[in-house]
Amino acid sequence: MSETPHVGLLKLKQQIGDYEGYGDAAQKQQSDKSVRLYLINKIKNLLEQLSQEYCAANQDDQTRLDSLIKSTKRKLRTIHQSLTTPTYIQESFFHTMSIPTQRLGRIYDLEGVMLEETENIRLELTELAKDGKERSTFEDYFLHIDAYVDNINQALFEREALILGDE
Repeated sequence: MSETPHVGLLKLKQQIGDYEGYGDAAQKQQSDKSVRLYLINKIKNLLEQLSQEYCAANQDDQTRLDSLIKSTKRKLRTIHQSLTTPTYIQESFFHTMSIPTQRLGRIYDLEGVMLEETENIRLELTELAKDGKERSTFEDYFLHIDAYVDNINQALFEREALILGDE
């Protein structure tokens, strides 16, 4: 009797066309590459969104807004770089036939978090472009955006630890 697929795996398969998960050793590297490329493209889109012109109410606020945008871009570029050149490509994870179900489930959950948080950032930036002129408003948006970026970074770190076997 085969095991029911993890809910996170099913969601990932729906979003990422050639993603099959890590249950089959032959699919592991392709699935890893697929999820990373998907996230890389999402982050590229976020960086493009952040490159639009955002205007604050006055020059002091504009300086603050520009600083928040610059900081967010830097953090996203760091995540982008980690996804582009991961440290774990040759790890035994990709060659091991069987990975414990709980470990796989956690990896799927973390990948789902990264996808969800990139979408949350996109939505925040869309709203920021509409009504982010006042300092208190744009600072609120960036509080949310920073939390989402931190969540992506944490999920990426935990995922890598699981792949490396540092449970």
